[in-house]
Formats: sequence, structure tokens, C-alpha cells
Amino acid sequence: MEIKMAHEIHLKNNKYRQWVKAGLGLGYLKEGLAPFCDDIGRQQHNDIINKIQQTKTPQPNVPCGACQITTLQPDHVRVSKGICPLKQDKCNCCFPNNKRPCPNNICGAIYDSIIQYHASMPPVPFWKNSDVQQWSTEPWEVCKCFINAPGYKDKISAVDTDCTGLLHVIINNKYFHSTDD
Repeated sequence: MEIKMAHEIHLKNNKYRQWVKAGLGLGYLKEGLAPFCDDIGRQQHNDIINKIQQTKTPQPNVPCGACQITTLQPDHVRVSKGICPLKQDKCNCCFPNNKRPCPNNICGAIYDSIIQYHASMPPVPFWKNSDVQQWSTEPWEVCKCFINAPGYKDKISAVDTDCTGLLHVIINNKYFHSTDD
């Protein structure tokens, strides 16, 4: 007796055929995008960390793990009251009360990089998807800031992320637009 896959049975039913094809297509798309997103995310993370280590004085300590997004002071400073030089709405620079610089001299610079790489104007990283304490060591935590929908906080890699989330990362992250790979 031959065991049929569930989708094969539904493909024979005209009522469900197009839905099954669409679902399979999304699955295959995710399967192809996940390794690409992981690779480019790792490259971006390495580039960000290397740039920070080359340009910051004193040289930053990696890993950090001490910062919180609600209290992190970015490296950039506001132009005037309520105006972010990176044109971000509700930026931490606009509300400096109770904000502290990263004790390891790295998270504020990563915060700035995320804003600068965000493709929307004004930039609107979705900070709630990400854990700032892992930014200095986990590339996917940085990538998740480009997914502008809730529900991705527990995703630890591109493989764990659905097709919609991966497309958000690709569309909203300018680094993905400029890579030569």
C-alpha cells in the first residue's frame, strides 16, 4: 500500500488545488530564502561589529549583554528637542531621560547601524522583535529589527522564521539590497 502525502490528496480536489499550490510555493520560497537571509545577516553583523571596532575609542567589548532597548542611549545625539538626525520617529535620542550609554561601548553603535540600514523613511525598526542583549553576538537578533510585525521575538534564526518575516528582512534592510552575493 502506497502512503500518499497529505498535499497530494488535496491537489486532486479542485476545491483546494490552488490553495495547496500556494502553500507549497510559500514553503519552497521560505526554504530558499532562509539560508540566503542567514548568510547575508551574518555578513552584515560582521561588517557592523568590524566597523565599530575600527572606529570606536575606547575599543568596544564584545559581547555586551548589559543593555535594554528602553534605556539604551544611541551613539548619535538629537539635533534639537524631539528631532533625530537619523530621521527616526520616537528615537531614544529624542527622549534622553533615563537613557544610558552602553557600558561596553557597542550597543549604541549597533542601534545607529540598524536605523541607518532601515529602508523605510522615516526608519521604523521594530525593536520588540529583538533582544538588544544579544545584538553584539547574534546576527539574527539584528535582522529581526527589520521585521515590522510582532511575533518574531522567539525566532533564533532565519530557518525558524516564516516566509513573511524573511521577506520583511529583505525588503526593509538596505544591506540586503547592496550585497554582491
